[in-house]
Amino acid sequence: MSVKDWFLKETSAVLDQGEALAIFNLTLESYFQIKSYQQRIEQERLFSESEILTIENVIVQLKQHRPIQYILGESEFCGLRVIVNENVLIPRPETEELVQKIKKSYPKGKHPKTILDICTGSGCIALALKNYFPEAEVVGIDISETAIRLAKQNAIDNKLEVDFFVEDALNLSPVIQSWKFDLIVSNPPYISESEKATMNLNVLNHEPHLALFVPDDSPLLFYEAIDRIAKQILNPKGKIFMEINSRFGDETVNAMKSILFKAIKLRSDLSGNVRFLIAE
Repeated sequence: MSVKDWFLKETSAVLDQGEALAIFNLTLESYFQIKSYQQRIEQERLFSESEILTIENVIVQLKQHRPIQYILGESEFCGLRVIVNENVLIPRPETEELVQKIKKSYPKGKHPKTILDICTGSGCIALALKNYFPEAEVVGIDISETAIRLAKQNAIDNKLEVDFFVEDALNLSPVIQSWKFDLIVSNPPYISESEKATMNLNVLNHEPHLALFVPDDSPLLFYEAIDRIAKQILNPKGKIFMEINSRFGDETVNAMKSILFKAIKLRSDLSGNVRFLIAE
């Protein structure tokens, strides 16, 4: 039995074959620098005992529903490599979609000069936007000190100048409140506590609940806070882009209506779920 077949067999109880194959390829690339295009050429390759033990360790953790990004300690986001661990959310394709929508919303040569990323986590959104808009001043805030330390390291590793601060989005410091921004972006906690029962174990048991959940009686807690924040710090022609809970699309729009926006729009992700709110 080949190493690949062994990997697929051992993980079949927790992963479908397509996902397991993708993770196997990612494991070989991350640990042994074997690119996907090389793997067919090297399928007869003999793995050393230490390499087999490395792969076995990945299998053991996968069986415990630990996400592969946490196992490898990194994730890719908009072409950047970011460090991730259990203190921050794993960047998701939907969040990449959000960043791409922001990028496309600005005509070539006209970009936001100042950007605030609220609930920045690993810093992936702030860093991607800095990469796309290099002349912009970008700030990321998060209540978690460990997340901010990680975000700062990701900025160093990607050679991108972003300022990260420990801040409570529900109670901003006077310093942040005194600044002005052309763009506010956020992927805040928005999953209600009652939704835990329907979630996958790899998310529920490993990703930080602080970054995921809001009380059932206050599902729009962070959007109402961002509405208040925007009144103070968003420039007159500024924009807001946010990920939202598809269960509360209309309610989230209503929560933002206290600001006189020219337009507030809901947009779906590639899976057809209402996922984004854009206010201009």
